[in-house]
Amino acid sequence: MKQKEQKLYTLPPRGLSETEELAKALSDKQRLIILSVLKRYQKEVCSCYFAELLSLAPSTVSAHLAILYRCGLVEKRKEGRWVHFRLKEQKNNFQETILQEVLQNCEEDFLFHYGTQCKEVLSLSEAEQEEQCRKK
Repeated sequence: MKQKEQKLYTLPPRGLSETEELAKALSDKQRLIILSVLKRYQKEVCSCYFAELLSLAPSTVSAHLAILYRCGLVEKRKEGRWVHFRLKEQKNNFQETILQEVLQNCEEDFLFHYGTQCKEVLSLSEAEQEEQCRKK
């Protein structure tokens, strides 16, 4: 019987502290949902959208997004009072591999619980999304 080839990963240059931060960032369901949305739709998403999707206070969503930003998983762009996020291209192979594996494992659950709702909102044009943000 042929065994699966086991991949060996080396820790990134910063070592254990960076790996620990990545593990913490990926250990929360709400943050995994945020990352799943960003990965699936490959576009900038306003933070107000995540508050609506997750039924969380904007301050809670901001805290989750700050953790993802500090960890280097997302990029942000501020426009007036709104902040838009997207997945950051990973330069670190270790971090990229871990992120892809985790999100791939979460995809089915994400689609089951949030797929339809995400599709409706994220299919809006950029102008329509901005209009929705202004209403909030």
